[in-house]
Formats: sequence, structure tokens, C-alpha cells
Amino acid sequence: MSPVSPRNPGGWTPVHTLLFLASISLISASPAQTPGATLLEVRPDGKPGTIRLICDGAFQFSRADEADPSRVVVDLQNVKNGLKGKVEYKSELVKNISVTPLPTKDQSGTRVVFDLVRPCPVSLLPEKDSLAVVLGQKNPVGDLPVGVQGVPPAPGTGAAANVVGTAIPPSRGGPPGPLKSDYVIGKEDLLELGVFEQPDLTRTVRVSGDGTISLPLLGVVPLAGLSTKQAEEKLRGLLSDKYLTDPQVWVFVKEAKSRKVSVVGAVEKPGSIEMLGDRTLLEAISEAGGLTHQAGRDLYVLRPDASGAAQRIDIDLDDLMINGNPVLNIALAPGDVINIPIDRVLHVYVDGAVRKPGEVEYKSSRPLNLLQAIAAAGGLSERASQKGIVVIRTKSGGTQDMIKVDLKAVRKGKQDNFELENGDSIYVPETFF
Repeated sequence: MSPVSPRNPGGWTPVHTLLFLASISLISASPAQTPGATLLEVRPDGKPGTIRLICDGAFQFSRADEADPSRVVVDLQNVKNGLKGKVEYKSELVKNISVTPLPTKDQSGTRVVFDLVRPCPVSLLPEKDSLAVVLGQKNPVGDLPVGVQGVPPAPGTGAAANVVGTAIPPSRGGPPGPLKSDYVIGKEDLLELGVFEQPDLTRTVRVSGDGTISLPLLGVVPLAGLSTKQAEEKLRGLLSDKYLTDPQVWVFVKEAKSRKVSVVGAVEKPGSIEMLGDRTLLEAISEAGGLTHQAGRDLYVLRPDASGAAQRIDIDLDDLMINGNPVLNIALAPGDVINIPIDRVLHVYVDGAVRKPGEVEYKSSRPLNLLQAIAAAGGLSERASQKGIVVIRTKSGGTQDMIKVDLKAVRKGKQDNFELENGDSIYVPETFF
């Protein structure tokens, strides 16, 4: 049994859909500011006549003007060509696909050209985080979303030129993008697999606890520990032995349950994050909703090693978030636990001749000294005595220490501007002269 392109009784050419997928990455409205992505793969999909061009980041696209109706030209702005060899693909409508740099000197990117067997209707339909180039269908279902514009199709061809837009990454509400072909399949991963131009064989299956999947034709197949590329080769071999001639098998990971990092502590949405591709520390914090006001000055990444013990990586949050130190934005590994400790809120009390007597709140990670506490209480009043200030500190046994302070000496550096402890009371007396 060999794959056969389905045709309807009237002899209509089947729809050919070309999907351009981008994985998670933040994007901006300006093409010049869009982070660069790389075109990784050109491969068939499970739908009839479907080809996927897989990038590792968000990208902007445009449909270039082309005088020849048998050529479809799609430009990917700021996208590098990461393909190692020539694209080998032919179908009833496509005779060749070429990938070259953009011809313009003022803009970097990649141009993908589809040489058609004959002119046919062409439409560009963004679908969540992908761009579909639909060939052979005059009125494809769906509308262009906000931000994607085009001109009416040329008479007789349906080919819309000058279409521009942006493939929205998963972080803007779309589902996770596809994983790279070197992703290693693990237990509990949810896979989508199928055979090119054999839609009846498309399946969504979850890898079981013993690392296997179950398929109607092939039975139980172990896949855990294989990359998606290796899994495709294995399924291709099994199908070739009994059922199909040279089947083109594809495997995508829809849920990476076996590859997770956990974020706990002072974030808006603590929990687990699937490792859909590579992740950095800042990306994980962003996916967890960002830091809360309770975050302290440090975070800890707990990373299990081969023996099962956990290595602790200390990160200075101020240096990472405020100074933007790129060295601290480390790459994460499956199993990492990111702990942002919730900072303890402490209090001291300032009474007497200050402008705003009462409670002063501070965090344990940011100690408060005497001068800071008085400043937080509005500063000294006009009748305050700087020499008679007393700090009252209660010990664990209930006894109290009375620490006398000469504020003038503190300001001149002759007396220590010491750090306060939780529960300290500062009394500022009034002067009688």
C-alpha cells in the first residue's frame, strides 16, 4: 500500500497548505525590533499537501510582489536560514522550494520561494502561532486577523500580494509551538503523529509510564528516550515493513510533561512550566507571571544531579532584574526548581518628636538602620532632642536593652548607625530649650 494523494470525483486539486510555525519569543510591533529567529526545518505535515517551515522564534512575514503567477514568494524578516542542505520536496502543485537570503541590502532575513507546477489561487491565513499559505483553494475558510493586511487577489489567480503580518508566539495567547527535532521524548509526553497524505493515521497519544505508546496498526511501540527525529525513523521503519511504501512520518510533542521546571515562592502564578524548547531563568519568571512585591533580593535554582542530590545556584535578583546582568540569566534544565523566597515583613516603631510617629515597615532582605527609620517617620520635629534618643530592644526572655543615641554623633560618623531589629522601638524626646 503506497501513499496516494486523495482526489474528489470531479478531479479537483487538493488544497496544499504551508504552515510557518514560530516558538515562544517576545515580539514588538516594529520589524526592526523583532528578535531574530532561525528557520530550522522544512518538513511535511499530516494534512494532505501540508508543509511546515519551523523556526525557533517569533517572526514577521510578507508576501512579495511576483510577476510570474507560478511563483509564490514569502519573506521572513530577521530570520536566519538554518537549513543545512537543499529542500527536497515535490507535489502535484509544488515542483520546487528554494530558500535564499533576502535580496534587499537594508534588511536581513530569508526568502522562501515556491515554484508551482501551474498557477493556482493563493491565500495567507495566520492560524494562532502559524502562517498558512493555502494553494489551490479560491475561498479558504477564515479571515485575516488584526494587523494582517492584503490587497484583493489578481483576477483568475486569487494571489494576494503585499500581505504583511506577524506570527504571534505562544506567550501572546497561542498554544505552544513545536519542539526542535532533537527533543528527547519522555514519559507522560503528549505526542501528535501521523503520515503525510494519510490523514486516517493521524493520532494524538500520550507516552505511558513505561515509555511506550499504543497504535492500531503497530501495537505497543517504545519511544521514551528517542528524539522526535529518531521516533519518526522508527515508526517509518515499522510501517514500511508491513503497510506502506516509503511513508513520510511526522511526530510533534504537544505537551512536554517529562520536561518541566517548577517556580515557587514570590511569583504571581507559582507552579510547573513545560520545557517547550529551551528556557532561560527570566523566561520562566515571566511565564510564572513575574515577581510579586514580596520577593526578596535573592533566588535559588535547585538542580538535581545524577546521584539525586540537588545543587543550589544562588542568583542576586537585583543584579539580574535591575542591572540586567546577562550572566545570571542562566539556561534552565528539566527538573530545575526556581525558588524565590517570600521576604519576611518586619516592623519597628518610632515615637516622640518626629513628624509621622508610628510603625515603619521593612523587609528582612533589606535591613533598616537608625537614620532610615527616623527618615521614614518623617524626620525630626522642630523641638526634637538629638542627644536624648533611646532605642528600646526587647530580648527573647522579656528583658529590655536601652540603647542611647546621639544623633549628631551618628550623622558625623562618630557613633554607629546600627541596623535595627524587628520590634525595636525608637523614642525621640523633645528639648526644653
